[in-house]
Amino acid sequence: MPSDLQVDNIKDGSATKTLAEYSSSAWSWGSGVPAGSVLQVVHFEETETNTLTTSWVNYYEKSFTLKSSSSDVYITHVWQYRADGNSGHGARIYRHSSATVTTSHNAVWTKNQENSGGDPWSIYSANDDISGIASIEAKDTVTGFSAGDTIYYGFFYRKAGTPAVYVPHNDHQDGFFATHFYEVAK
Repeated sequence: MPSDLQVDNIKDGSATKTLAEYSSSAWSWGSGVPAGSVLQVVHFEETETNTLTTSWVNYYEKSFTLKSSSSDVYITHVWQYRADGNSGHGARIYRHSSATVTTSHNAVWTKNQENSGGDPWSIYSANDDISGIASIEAKDTVTGFSAGDTIYYGFFYRKAGTPAVYVPHNDHQDGFFATHFYEVAK
Protein backbone atom coordinates (compact mmCIF):
# COMPACT_ATOMS: atom_id res chain seq x y z
CA MET A 1 0.00 0.00 0.00
CA PRO A 2 1.50 3.41 -1.02
CA SER A 3 2.12 6.05 1.61
CA ASP A 4 2.95 9.76 1.61
CA LEU A 5 5.82 11.55 3.25
CA GLN A 6 4.91 15.17 4.08
CA VAL A 7 7.60 17.67 5.07
CA ASP A 8 8.05 21.43 5.18
CA ASN A 9 11.83 21.40 4.80
CA ILE A 10 14.72 19.10 3.99
CA LYS A 11 17.99 19.38 5.90
CA ASP A 12 21.43 17.87 5.42
CA GLY A 13 22.66 14.91 7.53
CA SER A 14 23.84 17.16 10.37
CA ALA A 15 20.52 19.10 10.35
CA THR A 16 22.44 22.40 10.11
CA LYS A 17 21.80 23.35 6.49
CA THR A 18 18.37 23.64 4.88
CA LEU A 19 18.51 22.10 1.41
CA ALA A 20 14.90 22.84 0.44
CA GLU A 21 11.90 24.48 2.07
CA TYR A 22 8.17 24.37 1.30
CA SER A 23 6.28 27.65 1.66
CA SER A 24 3.31 29.31 -0.07
CA SER A 25 2.54 26.20 -2.18
CA ALA A 26 6.04 26.06 -3.66
CA TRP A 27 9.46 24.58 -2.93
CA SER A 28 12.53 26.81 -2.78
CA TRP A 29 16.15 25.77 -2.50
CA GLY A 30 18.03 26.60 0.67
CA SER A 31 21.61 27.64 1.28
CA GLY A 32 22.84 24.06 1.66
CA VAL A 33 22.64 23.28 -2.06
CA PRO A 34 26.14 22.70 -3.49
CA ALA A 35 27.49 25.51 -5.69
CA GLY A 36 27.00 24.74 -9.38
CA SER A 37 23.82 22.70 -8.86
CA VAL A 38 21.17 23.41 -11.47
CA LEU A 39 18.03 24.45 -9.62
CA GLN A 40 15.78 24.76 -12.66
CA VAL A 41 15.72 25.07 -16.44
CA VAL A 42 12.99 27.01 -18.22
CA HIS A 43 12.49 27.11 -22.01
CA PHE A 44 10.58 29.68 -24.07
CA GLU A 45 10.02 29.72 -27.82
CA GLU A 46 7.91 32.02 -29.98
CA THR A 47 7.40 32.49 -33.70
CA GLU A 48 6.98 35.99 -35.07
CA THR A 49 8.69 38.59 -37.24
CA ASN A 50 9.76 42.17 -36.46
CA THR A 51 11.19 44.93 -38.63
CA LEU A 52 13.93 46.59 -36.59
CA THR A 53 14.36 50.34 -36.09
CA THR A 54 17.50 52.36 -35.36
CA SER A 55 16.57 52.53 -31.64
CA TRP A 56 16.97 49.81 -29.03
CA VAL A 57 13.54 48.16 -28.71
CA ASN A 58 12.42 45.39 -26.34
CA TYR A 59 11.00 42.89 -28.85
CA TYR A 60 10.94 39.86 -26.56
CA GLU A 61 10.39 39.84 -22.78
CA LYS A 62 10.22 36.81 -20.49
CA SER A 63 9.73 36.39 -16.76
CA PHE A 64 11.53 33.91 -14.57
CA THR A 65 10.73 32.97 -10.92
CA LEU A 66 13.75 32.26 -8.75
CA LYS A 67 14.02 29.07 -6.69
CA SER A 68 16.82 30.45 -4.49
CA SER A 69 18.09 33.75 -3.11
CA SER A 70 21.66 32.65 -3.84
CA SER A 71 21.88 31.78 -7.51
CA ASP A 72 23.04 32.96 -10.91
CA VAL A 73 20.96 32.82 -14.06
CA TYR A 74 22.60 31.62 -17.26
CA ILE A 75 20.79 32.58 -20.45
CA THR A 76 21.01 31.03 -23.90
CA HIS A 77 19.09 33.17 -26.40
CA VAL A 78 18.78 32.24 -30.08
CA TRP A 79 17.03 34.08 -32.92
CA GLN A 80 16.63 34.07 -36.69
CA TYR A 81 17.46 37.19 -38.69
CA ARG A 82 17.58 38.63 -42.19
CA ALA A 83 19.39 41.84 -43.16
CA ASP A 84 19.39 43.57 -46.51
CA GLY A 85 22.83 44.45 -47.93
CA ASN A 86 24.84 47.19 -46.18
CA SER A 87 23.07 46.66 -42.86
CA GLY A 88 23.12 44.58 -39.73
CA HIS A 89 21.95 44.56 -36.14
CA GLY A 90 22.91 44.18 -32.51
CA ALA A 91 21.26 42.62 -29.47
CA ARG A 92 21.19 43.37 -25.73
CA ILE A 93 19.64 41.85 -22.60
CA TYR A 94 18.38 43.87 -19.61
CA ARG A 95 16.74 42.74 -16.34
CA HIS A 96 14.18 44.34 -14.01
CA SER A 97 12.03 43.36 -11.03
CA SER A 98 8.78 44.09 -12.87
CA ALA A 99 7.39 43.88 -16.39
CA THR A 100 8.20 46.35 -19.16
CA VAL A 101 11.99 46.22 -19.04
CA THR A 102 13.83 49.25 -20.48
CA THR A 103 17.47 50.03 -21.32
CA SER A 104 17.70 52.03 -18.06
CA HIS A 105 17.35 48.79 -16.06
CA ASN A 106 20.11 46.33 -15.10
CA ALA A 107 22.30 45.49 -18.11
CA VAL A 108 22.93 41.74 -18.36
CA TRP A 109 24.50 41.50 -21.84
CA THR A 110 25.45 44.56 -23.94
CA LYS A 111 28.49 43.35 -25.88
CA ASN A 112 28.04 44.68 -29.40
CA GLN A 113 30.73 45.70 -31.81
CA GLU A 114 29.94 49.23 -33.03
CA ASN A 115 31.09 51.49 -35.82
CA SER A 116 32.26 55.06 -35.18
CA GLY A 117 28.66 56.31 -35.43
CA GLY A 118 27.51 53.97 -32.65
CA ASP A 119 25.63 51.57 -34.91
CA PRO A 120 25.62 47.99 -33.53
CA TRP A 121 27.27 45.70 -36.06
CA SER A 122 27.42 42.37 -34.28
CA ILE A 123 25.89 40.92 -37.43
CA TYR A 124 26.64 42.93 -40.58
CA SER A 125 26.94 42.59 -44.35
CA ALA A 126 28.55 45.32 -46.46
CA ASN A 127 27.21 43.97 -49.75
CA ASP A 128 24.81 41.05 -49.97
CA ASP A 129 21.61 40.24 -48.09
CA ILE A 130 22.33 37.89 -45.19
CA SER A 131 20.18 35.60 -43.10
CA GLY A 132 20.85 33.06 -40.42
CA ILE A 133 20.57 32.14 -36.78
CA ALA A 134 22.45 34.01 -34.04
CA SER A 135 22.85 33.42 -30.31
CA ILE A 136 23.92 34.99 -27.03
CA GLU A 137 25.32 33.15 -24.00
CA ALA A 138 24.93 35.37 -20.92
CA LYS A 139 25.38 35.10 -17.16
CA ASP A 140 23.32 37.25 -14.80
CA THR A 141 24.82 37.53 -11.31
CA VAL A 142 21.58 38.00 -9.40
CA THR A 143 21.65 39.96 -6.10
CA GLY A 144 18.96 41.49 -3.94
CA PHE A 145 16.28 38.93 -4.78
CA SER A 146 14.65 36.17 -2.73
CA ALA A 147 13.39 32.71 -3.60
CA GLY A 148 9.95 33.13 -5.18
CA ASP A 149 10.71 36.56 -6.67
CA THR A 150 9.95 36.98 -10.35
CA ILE A 151 12.51 38.76 -12.49
CA TYR A 152 11.94 39.99 -16.04
CA TYR A 153 14.37 39.89 -18.94
CA GLY A 154 14.01 42.12 -21.99
CA PHE A 155 15.73 41.19 -25.24
CA PHE A 156 16.48 44.35 -27.20
CA TYR A 157 17.47 44.69 -30.85
CA ARG A 158 18.55 47.60 -33.02
CA LYS A 159 19.42 47.75 -36.69
CA ALA A 160 22.48 49.41 -38.21
CA GLY A 161 22.12 51.31 -41.47
CA THR A 162 18.99 52.20 -43.41
CA PRO A 163 18.16 48.94 -45.26
CA ALA A 164 15.61 46.57 -43.72
CA VAL A 165 16.54 44.13 -40.93
CA TYR A 166 14.11 41.49 -39.64
CA VAL A 167 14.40 39.73 -36.25
CA PRO A 168 13.21 37.07 -36.32
CA HIS A 169 12.71 36.73 -40.04
CA ASN A 170 9.58 34.98 -41.27
CA ASP A 171 9.93 33.84 -44.88
CA HIS A 172 8.53 30.42 -45.83
CA GLN A 173 8.66 29.09 -42.28
CA ASP A 174 8.14 30.81 -38.97
CA GLY A 175 10.93 33.01 -37.65
CA PHE A 176 11.69 32.29 -34.02
CA PHE A 177 13.08 33.43 -30.71
CA ALA A 178 14.18 30.62 -28.37
CA THR A 179 15.51 31.07 -24.85
CA HIS A 180 16.73 28.82 -22.04
CA PHE A 181 17.12 30.10 -18.47
CA TYR A 182 19.31 27.99 -16.17
CA GLU A 183 19.22 28.89 -12.49
CA VAL A 184 22.44 27.67 -10.85
CA ALA A 185 23.30 27.74 -7.12
CA LYS A 186 26.19 30.03 -6.10
